[in-house]
Amino acid sequence: VVVSNFAMSNEGDFNDNIDLIKCREVRIGLSLPSLFRRKIDLRSIEMDGAEITLVKKSSSSYADFADKLMPEGKKAGDILSHEIKNADIVIRDSLLTFRELCASETLSLALSSFDLSLSSRKGSVKFSMSGTVAKGRTAWVEKGQLAIDGSFQVPENSGNISASRVHLRAEDFDLSIAAPVLKDASDPAVELTGALSGDIDLCSRLGSSSITGSLDIDGLAV
Repeated sequence: VVVSNFAMSNEGDFNDNIDLIKCREVRIGLSLPSLFRRKIDLRSIEMDGAEITLVKKSSSSYADFADKLMPEGKKAGDILSHEIKNADIVIRDSLLTFRELCASETLSLALSSFDLSLSSRKGSVKFSMSGTVAKGRTAWVEKGQLAIDGSFQVPENSGNISASRVHLRAEDFDLSIAAPVLKDASDPAVELTGALSGDIDLCSRLGSSSITGSLDIDGLAV
């Protein structure tokens, strides 16, 4: 199935003319045997050159922000263990924009050449995403690369993530992006500059979590 001029928005965002995802063409793969049984079994979603915009209010937590991206009344685990339990999602060469509406200013981060891959197989999910800071589209930030990959387990019918592993990698990432957050959180205002590089591993299982890795900051100034 091919959908042209695709646009999707959160219900509360239509008045703001903000599309969560916009793409000229989306390719959707469905299971043919399931269609004969009058069921929709999603197998793949592919997008090239999409524009993805995420907007978060400073008053909400990141957990609440993630919940609002999901269909009403559903958790990410529910969707992964039911709607896309045997599917692949691929987004290539796209633009990802994240904005956090802080009290004093807006934290803004745009990543060009954004790629995302997610593969779900009966409760086991693997994912990766990466992008390069888009100059001229990102307030305060001039350079940097970010990449995230990992996996997590969602037991069928539980809707909850039971274990996860996430690897974050940053290369020459401009720390000036923290300026709006620091202005709200400190008095007098604190400014932070420098370039961050490093690798971090986050693991969680059976209520236990661990963080390992290394960070290098070049030209740090506070």
